[in-house]
Amino acid sequence: MRTTTAGFAWPSWERPSSPALRDAVGRAAALWPPLHRLLVRRRLRHRLQTALGYIPDLRHPRTLNEKVAWRMLHDRNPLIPLTIDKLLVRDWVAARVGSEVLVPLLGAWDRAEDID
Repeated sequence: MRTTTAGFAWPSWERPSSPALRDAVGRAAALWPPLHRLLVRRRLRHRLQTALGYIPDLRHPRTLNEKVAWRMLHDRNPLIPLTIDKLLVRDWVAARVGSEVLVPLLGAWDRAEDID
């Protein structure tokens, strides 16, 4: 279960013990970006450790998973979220170079059960 405080979602393993402390840290994280980045880094490191089975080295990444995590933390290029979505990037490419370079779109579905 997650508790949201001042725009920050606390994972259950990291949640402060008292609600007053949780609110204070959440407000501080919202006002002071270095604290927010620290909390996000700890949450990402824990998620990677749980999924991969080893402690990721985010200072000197060697594996692909560590490099992707490093990019998530440090690369703030606004094109990255845009290019992740295949449908959104089509509009961006059409505006930049023209729609004639795009492969025809056969369909877009939200669920696999909707596909014929």
